[in-house]
Amino acid sequence: MLSQIKQKPSLIIHYAIVLFMCFVFPQLDPIGALSPKGMALVGGFLGAVWGWSMIDMLWPSFVAVFSMSWFLGANMIAAAAFGNVTVVMLMFMFIAMSCITQTGAVTWLIQKLLSMKFFMGKPWVTIGFFFYVAYFIAGFNSVIMAVILIPVLGSLFKTLKVEPYSKLATFVIMGVMYALLMGQVTFPFMGVSLTLLMTYSAMFQSSLDFASYLMFTFPLSIVMILVFMAVMKFVFRVDVSPFADMTEEALGKCPPINKDQKKAFIIVIALFGAMICSSISALGPIYAFINKVSLLGLSALMLIITLLMKCEDGRPFVNVSEPTSWSIILITALVMVLSTYMNNPEYGIVATITQMMQPMLGMSPYVFIVCALAIAVFMTHFATNMVLCIVFMPFMVTFASTVGMNPTGIVALLFFSCQMSLATPGGGAPLSAMFYGMDEWVKPGVMSKYAIIMILFLFAGDMILGLLWQSIIF
Repeated sequence: MLSQIKQKPSLIIHYAIVLFMCFVFPQLDPIGALSPKGMALVGGFLGAVWGWSMIDMLWPSFVAVFSMSWFLGANMIAAAAFGNVTVVMLMFMFIAMSCITQTGAVTWLIQKLLSMKFFMGKPWVTIGFFFYVAYFIAGFNSVIMAVILIPVLGSLFKTLKVEPYSKLATFVIMGVMYALLMGQVTFPFMGVSLTLLMTYSAMFQSSLDFASYLMFTFPLSIVMILVFMAVMKFVFRVDVSPFADMTEEALGKCPPINKDQKKAFIIVIALFGAMICSSISALGPIYAFINKVSLLGLSALMLIITLLMKCEDGRPFVNVSEPTSWSIILITALVMVLSTYMNNPEYGIVATITQMMQPMLGMSPYVFIVCALAIAVFMTHFATNMVLCIVFMPFMVTFASTVGMNPTGIVALLFFSCQMSLATPGGGAPLSAMFYGMDEWVKPGVMSKYAIIMILFLFAGDMILGLLWQSIIF
């Protein structure tokens, strides 16, 4: 059955559903604590999610933007979508980072790495290598890492002659996305994870021990990536022969690196270095300068520098006329609208989630944990992951304290559950949107269907292994 999942032609019913959700749903009687504005926001977003999965990327996005603008005001939506720092940074980054593809630096790096004897004839080792690279670098800034990894994956697929829309391309892309999502909440001293733990401290006037948190999250996340690969291999039976047939002859002899490629790598390494320095306060003036400039400023500065540079043959170092990934940018912009207004009491989205959770507080501990986290997994496909973690955290921590459980493992499981947003482009904002935007390689509807089945295995693994590990170390 799993091997029979294929993309079907878009039917008129899918267009009708998008239009219904965007323009009729907002005019229905409010659901739960949703206000009319909340209905408009949720309706537009659900319409976009359906369209992304069943039609394509661009048309549903424009329809959703128009419907939200109609009900909520064009200026407000435009400011939240295209005035968002993340969206502007993405546009700058896509142009500046194009130097690593336009100079062939990415192709050279892939060819150099894959020509190592260690990877020859070991397809799963090679695939695991990409997953764990994504996992370990996610903590710096998962969005920027995605910007870097997306062209790397595209070049890798072309080099190995991976078929577009094949199960192999789909699952490798999904696996890198999952690894980035997991990695951004694993390491408590950086990125999203640090933000969430600081929120915990402010919320409960106490702090989680970083060492205990890492002792729980690191081994579990390492194992869960292996679980993903095992399901990919034994359940979906993904054909990895393009990786297995990889030889030095197939890849071709790796040429020496040229000056343009060296400059491209220097730009990328400089960006990595700046990101690392932005989290090291001991660097004093350097730390203060980078944080004042911000990631948006750094991406703009990198763009300014690359636009001044020339290749050895006199061509511009970056070609701004090259097609920009508008699918990724537009989806990210739409997701940012929801991120901006979801926590606003005027919309009633958080209050509606709170109402959903209240009847569950009388359940037995493990039943409550599984049910609550299952709801979090479902909701994370339609809400911002970080905001959802913050919304669910009081219930999970209060319940854990009531039944005498250590909150560290429960909070970590909540964070992991809220990262399992693999089945829609709207989950995992903006990471999921970016990878679903790789429409040269994946069909959104197909990846959603595969992801739903994959999530069942991942959630079961998180619950069984996570609760077992929590009972051992706490």
